[in-house]
Amino acid sequence: MIDENKVIEVCSECKRASCWYGMFMCEHSMEAGTELRTVKELRGMNTHESEDYWSDEIMTEIYGEPNPHKEGKE
Repeated sequence: MIDENKVIEVCSECKRASCWYGMFMCEHSMEAGTELRTVKELRGMNTHESEDYWSDEIMTEIYGEPNPHKEGKE
């Protein structure tokens, strides 16, 4: 189970980490920025993104560590 307070970097338009990672990009990805959201917030948004993209394994693959935004939202 993923900690609901874990902070995930997502596309500012579609709110999906997979878009920010360049895996499944949304139609606005070219002009979008990024933002930090907690797992709890993302679950509430119901973006239909697999929570696998928020896992320690994927985060380590992308950032080199499992929780790179542990200091909190900026």
